[in-house]
Amino acid sequence: MRTLIINDITLCTKAAQDTLSFREKVQAARLLGKMQVSQITLPQMKSHKADALLARTVASVLTDSVLCAHISPDGSDAEEVFASISFAKNKKLAMALPMSQAQLEFFYHLKPAGALDTVKNGIAAARALCPDVEFVARDAIRSDYTILTTCVAAAIEAGASTVTLCDPEGYALPGEMIAFINQLKADVPALETVTLGLACSDACGLALATTLEALQAGISQISVCSHGTEAPNTAAMLAILAQRSEQLDVTTSVLYTEAKSCAKGASALFDKKASGKVSVTVQSESEGFRLDAQTDKHAVLAEVAKLGYSLSAEDSNRVFEECKRIAQSKVIGTRELDTIVAAVAMQVPSTYKLISYVTNSGNTFASSAHITVDKGGKTLQAISLGDGPIDAAFKALEQIVGHHYELDDFQIHAVTEGREAVGSALVKLRSGDALHAGQGISTDIIGASIRAYLDALNKIVYEEGRA
Repeated sequence: MRTLIINDITLCTKAAQDTLSFREKVQAARLLGKMQVSQITLPQMKSHKADALLARTVASVLTDSVLCAHISPDGSDAEEVFASISFAKNKKLAMALPMSQAQLEFFYHLKPAGALDTVKNGIAAARALCPDVEFVARDAIRSDYTILTTCVAAAIEAGASTVTLCDPEGYALPGEMIAFINQLKADVPALETVTLGLACSDACGLALATTLEALQAGISQISVCSHGTEAPNTAAMLAILAQRSEQLDVTTSVLYTEAKSCAKGASALFDKKASGKVSVTVQSESEGFRLDAQTDKHAVLAEVAKLGYSLSAEDSNRVFEECKRIAQSKVIGTRELDTIVAAVAMQVPSTYKLISYVTNSGNTFASSAHITVDKGGKTLQAISLGDGPIDAAFKALEQIVGHHYELDDFQIHAVTEGREAVGSALVKLRSGDALHAGQGISTDIIGASIRAYLDALNKIVYEEGRA
């Protein structure tokens, strides 16, 4: 019996990107790790600060599963990506590239010769950092066959230990997939020296059957997901493997006794999109946690760790300071703590820091705001009128920074219940073609709005180097 590697790509799916919060992504990874799937793959890094924090946090909750992260095809971000998963017990770097000439030219402006060099350089860059490297041949089943064979051979020569063939449209019938794999193995003999993987979409409902049939052609790694159609369903695949592993002549590391409930729990995290409510099946160990103004830093950070977050020393200090501020007016529970971490971690240096604000409003006079901020040790303040206290506050902040930014979006809502609920504000400022989002929380919704504006403003200053 050969060992079958189960690669779960749930976190890479569009549903996960659109639906799951940071905490829920960590929770999904924790569930997958609990059932001991062989490998958990992270999506391509886009927002490096947020994605790097997710990678570090997921790495901290896994014990046996391999954590796989994608680098860009040219390998330019290999060091940064590897650093984000370096704390994982078992880690892998992957590089993906389409194998059709049309996609290569449209998405990457590469000719076949350029694609070959890209594969060599990208895999070599990953191999220099990590001994376990995967080459992902996108759209392999409908590729330019010559490009596919040369790139696969080059990837293996450059150090790839796994080669994964993708059928992102679920186009191939089971018999066609077997014939395709057998032909590729005959034309690229080096495939016998590496792990051969398959990632088959379920867009046409064929993924489960095609993947199981492909095991006969020597596939040793299969991709699954808990939600969506990007791969066979995790629960369905594991149910079959639990019953028919002997007939399929494979064994896996999955704990089948845990798999059913864990796979169901991971899938249930997506239910909120349909119902409008958050569905969490696994209770946090800190469910009864309550923080007041006397709680020390160690206790706060211990609860943060239980929620699944792995924070830097700087972010830990920010979270504790924000907890102390909020705790002056209300007791903080698990939900509030989760919101605080999401709001203040991963922040850029604060060029502008709020010192104080005073607002006045009524139905017989114009609303006004007096804002005082600190910038590099210098106190700046402004007074402005506006259409309501929040509008006045935003205009006062514009006076302070000496620049008007288009307010693209502004949202306020309560993140907890009751008369002393913590309010959350989201502000999106547009600077040129770029959009910068800021978040603020407070028991005072005006204060939350001001903090959100400053959060977005500080990101603009940081990104653009604006004085």
